[in-house]
Amino acid sequence: MALVAWKLKIPTQEAEPKESQFSKLMRIDLLGAVLLSTSIVWGLLVLDLGGQQISWLDVRILALFGASLVTGICFLFVEAFWATEPVFPLRLLLNRDVVTSYINLGFQSAAQMAVGVLGPQTILLTNEFYR
Repeated sequence: MALVAWKLKIPTQEAEPKESQFSKLMRIDLLGAVLLSTSIVWGLLVLDLGGQQISWLDVRILALFGASLVTGICFLFVEAFWATEPVFPLRLLLNRDVVTSYINLGFQSAAQMAVGVLGPQTILLTNEFYR
């Protein structure tokens, strides 16, 4: 922390005209945040309910999946063309470091899910083999 405090040069802020609370509130990408949240929640509901409680080909699961896709695509359009200060700037996906980090995160998540799903079954199969 001492090294950061010593080396970090923080620029001083110039006297800017005061911005009203309403104009600060208007800078928030509320529509993008709502669309992203609903897309994620509906997608997670599909993964949670599908296959165990409700059949994968049930109309409710397909409707939730379609709604998740539609709100996800609407989120991308809002972030690309409408929001002045987007929740997730799409230009980040053009950066190789960011994309590499997301790919690694996906692989790590898949490995953890595989351990969670296959781990208990492997233990049961091993116990049955040694009996």
